[in-house]
Amino acid sequence: MTSCLTKDYVDSHPGSETDTRVFTPPGYRWAQRTAGFLGARPIRENINACHLLADRLTGSGTDPRNLAACARGADAKQLGSRQGDDDMAKHETDIAAAAQAGQDVYYSVTPRYSGRRTVPTGFAIHAQGTNLDGSAGISISTFIPNPLAGRNLGMFNDPATGRQVPTGSMG
Repeated sequence: MTSCLTKDYVDSHPGSETDTRVFTPPGYRWAQRTAGFLGARPIRENINACHLLADRLTGSGTDPRNLAACARGADAKQLGSRQGDDDMAKHETDIAAAAQAGQDVYYSVTPRYSGRRTVPTGFAIHAQGTNLDGSAGISISTFIPNPLAGRNLGMFNDPATGRQVPTGSMG
């Protein structure tokens, strides 16, 4: 998901929250079951339908192209997560502040997948800002992994078959 963010654009284009009763990204239900299997409870606090372009940065919570299954720790700070402070929300806060300060920010978030799996291994985040005077602004280039309970959600194999999971329309 790619966007050019300015103060005026962000202020005039509100994003929207996700509603997993209406739509779930591929692998979301599988990730919930896996969280339960790993003992990460309560499940609803460990698995998210993550916005690629955050709702506070104009992102839609109803556009399937903007959503991916992720562990809560990849999306936002979570107590007990090994992710620490390096999550998507931290960078979104910095990007929103840059746009509100008048920078034009070219921003992209790309989910990365392993093989045929439909849950990402993580998210490549890039942001490049330009101040009103043409000088360089914010600059972010990072990868946010998608771990839960010490395992990357995008790297699971079925223990019985050794095949990658989840794939295709597998919930």
